Amino acid sequence: VCLARLTSLTRLALESNLVGNLGLEAMTRALTANTTLKEVFLYNNDLDDDSMREFAAMLTNKSQLQTLGLEYNRVRSRGANHVFEALNALPNFERLFFSHNLISEASAQQIRALLQLSTSLKEIRLNDNDQIGDEAGLAIAEGLLRSPSIKVCHLSDTKISGKSAAKLCEVIRSRSSTLKDLDISSNLIIMDDIEM
Repeated sequence: VCLARLTSLTRLALESNLVGNLGLEAMTRALTANTTLKEVFLYNNDLDDDSMREFAAMLTNKSQLQTLGLEYNRVRSRGANHVFEALNALPNFERLFFSHNLISEASAQQIRALLQLSTSLKEIRLNDNDQIGDEAGLAIAEGLLRSPSIKVCHLSDTKISGKSAAKLCEVIRSRSSTLKDLDISSNLIIMDDIEM
């Protein structure tokens, strides 16, 4: 309720609360008219897919949004895909933190599209989404290869293996790649299978 009058709010941090889906729904309604938000942090709030469609729709008029943090929740691909799609069109969006959720290979095309279509995205963190796997890893690598702006990509503990790592080597070797920081720790990669 207090957020409804904060149409000039630029930063909202609600980490480690018990916002839950009902709280996210109320927050989404309250912030619909706000066009000045630059940063939203909702880490560790017991969020899942149920409210993500409405939340993502609310983001579409946030042309100033630069950073979104949704780490340590229970969001699956069904909900995450709405967020990925909403962020595609935001002209100033730079950083997405979506680690420690339940994102799977069902988000492969949406993540690739976000990487390819966004001209401002600089950082994406998807660590500890252990259902992503190799097929999505390949799509993400393809998105990185075609990204005009990405500098940081963290994919630790996402169950990618040599197939994805080989494609990521292409990204590293590419002269046109903007990537500077790649974290693929704690995966299923055997270096003998990869030609750097």
